[in-house]
This record gives sequence, structure tokens and C-alpha cells, in this order.
Amino acid sequence: MITDKEKELIRRHIISAVIRAAAAAAVLAAVFTFIFGITSVERNDMFPQIYAGDAAVFFRLGSIGKQDAVIYESPEGPAAGRIAACPGDTVDVTGSGIITINGNMQPVQKRLGIFEETKEKNSAVIYPVILGEDEFFVLGDRREDARDSRIYGCIKRKDIRGVIFLLIRRRTV
Repeated sequence: MITDKEKELIRRHIISAVIRAAAAAAVLAAVFTFIFGITSVERNDMFPQIYAGDAAVFFRLGSIGKQDAVIYESPEGPAAGRIAACPGDTVDVTGSGIITINGNMQPVQKRLGIFEETKEKNSAVIYPVILGEDEFFVLGDRREDARDSRIYGCIKRKDIRGVIFLLIRRRTV
């Protein structure tokens, strides 16, 4: 039979375990609210680097630079894209598939998995675009089908959730 002293000891151990579990949950919640984030990528805008259905873990803090793969808020929800131009840059996209940034023609970057030309989309974006102080021009790697700054216009810094640093493949292709 369990004594009252043993019951009290068991009760204290249970309370201690619950408090530790709650503290660990609070720390994880804070880390994934303020430092890291995770989201499911819904579209193939970054194919072949990132597939629809992949989980992307991103870092919320730090700087954002050209060629960084990011998660941002589009009018259609969270989206993945690559930073093509940063604040102060001038972007021009022509119907012939040529993109220039600050007057320099940008080649197709096969090492990043970009195999298609960057063509204009039918949208309200008027070129050339001069990026403001907190604006970025984001393009998908799958240029033909990507929904990106060619449709939405410039992406504000506050709408960029973070830089992708880890992908979790949730399905095979």
C-alpha cells in the first residue's frame, strides 16, 4: 500500500513534469514565433529546387540578399520565391524574356535550377520598376508558370517572412 508520503512525492513529480513540459512548449512556441517559421509550399513556383508539398523552414531574423530563397506573403497566401532585386534597384522585364537589374542583363542561371527566360506577365506592373526603401523584387525559379513580382508587384520587407534554410520533402516526384 502507498503511504501518504509516497503519494505526496508522486504528486510533486507529476506537477514538476507538467511544469517542465509547459516551459519547453513555451520556449518552442517563442522560437517558432519570433526566430524560425515553418510552412508548406503550395505551388511549384520554385521547381525544381522546391516542390509543391515541401515543408520550408525559414529564418525570420537577419538580412535578405539577392538570390536568397524566401517565404513571403502574396495576395494568395504564403509563397516561395527568390530575391532578384533589393531596395534601390531598378528592374526591367521585357516581352522578349530579358530581365535587367540596374541596366545589367541577367542571364538564365542554370546552377540555381532556372532554365526559362524571364518574361513579362499580364499584370498591372509597369516597367521599369524602381524599388523603394523596403521593397524587393521576387521571382520564382520556374519562370514560365511562377506567380511572383511580375504579377504582384514589389514585395514589402514586412511581407517577407524569412529566408529558407531547410526543406523537408513531404512527397516524392
